[in-house]
Amino acid sequence: MCLIVLKTGDVIGEWKKEEWIKTNYVEPDRDMMDLGNAKEWASHSERRATLASRLQRNDNLPQDLSLVQILYDYDDVFATADKELSQTNLVGHEIDTGDSKPIK
Repeated sequence: MCLIVLKTGDVIGEWKKEEWIKTNYVEPDRDMMDLGNAKEWASHSERRATLASRLQRNDNLPQDLSLVQILYDYDDVFATADKELSQTNLVGHEIDTGDSKPIK
């Protein structure tokens, strides 16, 4: 153990006043899909049309008709809101962290 003796007037650190820039950004407490009111679909085709329009708005995806066909064939597996998402215990995984301790 190292013993340090401080005397009156010894400088042990410096303090500066920091200026913080206040942003206009507000972190939502929910996902962006759920910020609006919950949607009750009038018909199956209305839900499909909503999914298709979201797909078409994504500029990073190729505008391919096969994507739309997959969406229509399997539309029940795509969520339109977080409340439609669920959990499963059918799949498990392990992450080998070696000798590293877990981080909380």
